[in-house]
Amino acid sequence: MAAPTSGLNPSPTNIYPASDQYGFSTLLTDAERQTLLGLREVLDTTVAPLIADHWERGEFPWEVLPPLFALNLMDPPAISAAGETPSGLYTGFRNFELARLDTSMATYYNAQSGLFRTTVNL
Repeated sequence: MAAPTSGLNPSPTNIYPASDQYGFSTLLTDAERQTLLGLREVLDTTVAPLIADHWERGEFPWEVLPPLFALNLMDPPAISAAGETPSGLYTGFRNFELARLDTSMATYYNAQSGLFRTTVNL
């Protein structure tokens, strides 16, 4: 199975040219873009080759979680190092990037991170 592609000729500022018709990704900071491109790399190289086979067998691909956890997507190191906090726009594109590969990955991530945030905020 070939790795998914993000679209037509991404530019340094618009990393979703085929699906971001209004260019909202150009409003992301450099650190946010760097984090999303790192997520894309992990998804395309680590998750994509395994995901279809796991779903066919009716199993969750547990082995893809450590590389995703290492990205620390809720508080990304690149964004923190830039003195920024993740924007709502970053959060939306993070979810888009996860769903671009497989909606189940986005669902898993958002359920787990939502449960975590809710517990911490109590």
